[in-house]
Amino acid sequence: MKRILYITAFPPCQKTGGQQFSLNAIRELSQKYIVDVWYFSYPEHSCEIYSDTDSLTSDHGIANICDFQIQHYDFIKRFWIHPLFTRRFNRKILHKIQSVSSDYDILYFDFSQVALYSLHVKHPHKVLRMHDVMFQKFSRKNPLMAKWVTGTERKIVRSFEKVFVPSIKDADLLNRVYGVNAFYTNEYLKPVDFTATVEQKKQFVFYGYWKRSENTDGLIWFVQKVLPLLKGKYEFIVIGGGLDSQKQQSAKYFESIYNNHHLLEQIENFGGNNQ
Repeated sequence: MKRILYITAFPPCQKTGGQQFSLNAIRELSQKYIVDVWYFSYPEHSCEIYSDTDSLTSDHGIANICDFQIQHYDFIKRFWIHPLFTRRFNRKILHKIQSVSSDYDILYFDFSQVALYSLHVKHPHKVLRMHDVMFQKFSRKNPLMAKWVTGTERKIVRSFEKVFVPSIKDADLLNRVYGVNAFYTNEYLKPVDFTATVEQKKQFVFYGYWKRSENTDGLIWFVQKVLPLLKGKYEFIVIGGGLDSQKQQSAKYFESIYNNHHLLEQIENFGGNNQ
């Protein structure tokens, strides 16, 4: 069987949509390939895949799993590059990748946050799975910051044989900005069996990872602009981790939900029995 080295920026798990996509991809790839998984640790997030050596609960086809700690000051050594790309860049890890790259048929980089390694590793089959186009992400907030990001992102995406993105819009953007032909893939969080009939409820569901400001900003906007216009009692379900810290910082907005006798429920995990 062919071998894949799968390098991802976060522990593959059900904590966020992106990590769930990683979990799905690793498990699907392991059905046809031998996969070694390298990931970077993240506070309060645990890896939810197991290698063949874990006899009790193994994911077949996953040979080895290795985790790395982020060294907090590594990014200073490449101060001219945006920290988003350098925070997980470490010389020892780079040498480790270089020393074993020839053992693999494919080097798969998951998230742009680990893609900088590609510039220093020669391999005929390097694949990048982007979860965000950073040029687009930063241009929405800070055009000057977007220019800083664009130079590095251009070099990175051009160093890969194949680049995969979440949507046609992202593929068009990479082609227009960087001249790169990317492929888009339709993702799913998990299989869901929908019932034939659905009971209509006065219910709003917000779905996201709430430590990301672009997600929380949307929720706060709803509370400020839309909630005052609603009449009657509604149920609000907020799905995803990371809300507690944001709730404390923006307590006055969330208090309006309670004060209007609405229900706010936080579900910490994307998995479980919640559909």
